[in-house]
Amino acid sequence: MLKMIKENKIKLLVSSLVVLLPIVYGLIMWDKLPDPMPSHWNINGEVDGFTSRQMGIILVPIIMLIVHWVCVLATFLDPNNREQNSKVLNLIYYLAPTISIVVSGFMYSSIMEMKLRYWYLMGLVFVVIGNYLPKCKRNSTIGIRIPWTLGNEENWNATHRFSGKIWVACGLIGVTAMFLPEAAGMTVLIIALVLIAAIPIIYSYMYHRKQLELGTATTDDFKNYIRVNRYGKAGVVITILALVFVAFALLVGKYEVNMGEDSLKIEATFWADYSVKYDEISNVEYREKDTPGSRTNGYGTPSLSMGQYSNNEFGYYTRYTYSSCNSCVVLTIGDDKLVINEKDETSTKELYNKLLEKVR
Repeated sequence: MLKMIKENKIKLLVSSLVVLLPIVYGLIMWDKLPDPMPSHWNINGEVDGFTSRQMGIILVPIIMLIVHWVCVLATFLDPNNREQNSKVLNLIYYLAPTISIVVSGFMYSSIMEMKLRYWYLMGLVFVVIGNYLPKCKRNSTIGIRIPWTLGNEENWNATHRFSGKIWVACGLIGVTAMFLPEAAGMTVLIIALVLIAAIPIIYSYMYHRKQLELGTATTDDFKNYIRVNRYGKAGVVITILALVFVAFALLVGKYEVNMGEDSLKIEATFWADYSVKYDEISNVEYREKDTPGSRTNGYGTPSLSMGQYSNNEFGYYTRYTYSSCNSCVVLTIGDDKLVINEKDETSTKELYNKLLEKVR
């Protein structure tokens, strides 16, 4: 692995810097960017979620940088990739930078009210990947990695030849979708994404069934591959650790409501903080129960909900609530609503009374 990193250090450095380019642009445009910034859009391309300016600028590039390095290291760790096609390996360097620029570009163009439909450029990415899929040699990190392809090289090759055509076709459909109305175009793009994920799996399984009939494959092929391939075992361990991390993330997280002299501040973990001055609040209402609706953007666990929500009464609104308490306080801030509570009914009632004193 260290040898491969040394041989490709220039590519790694350049690609990592490209991933972070949107942060540089955000810092240059800092004073011209709103706070909060748009972070989520509905199927019509309308903003329905926001995050803080700091998070908006750094979140996507930092996440993509982490993904970039994880993908590169995982690829280099796999001994099967030592003889991998060089063009296929190059995709690992270009994929994360492309996604970082496309996603951040969409966000910045939305802020500047430029009708640039960046999302559909992902169709070109699918076309490029589709062209290289047939060249991909069997390994545990790149390609259509399912039991039937990993367990049988003939299945791997046939599935990747077929999948390359599907990815190219769906990619071209995704690009042409930009000429449709926004809702229709996004629907077509989502359908294309589903197809490029589902069709190769179905094809590989059907090919496996055919191989079983011809006697060119067995039901133990995948088990044998995992047994002799140490990296395959490592992949299973990594998957388990990832699931443990996800479970941990679902059980942690909190926020604190702090009432200052002239403003209410909410400090949150794993989500953006929130602040509003008392003189901006036009109404304070206590409710014993409410209907959250659906989360459009944010962070949620079984114990709390934070972020942007939507329901029939408020439309899009902001929410910071603990599930252990049914009651809540609804604040009206201009045309927006903020719904908050504490961990129990008594504390939420106290919060309501304190807010009444401040707002009056």
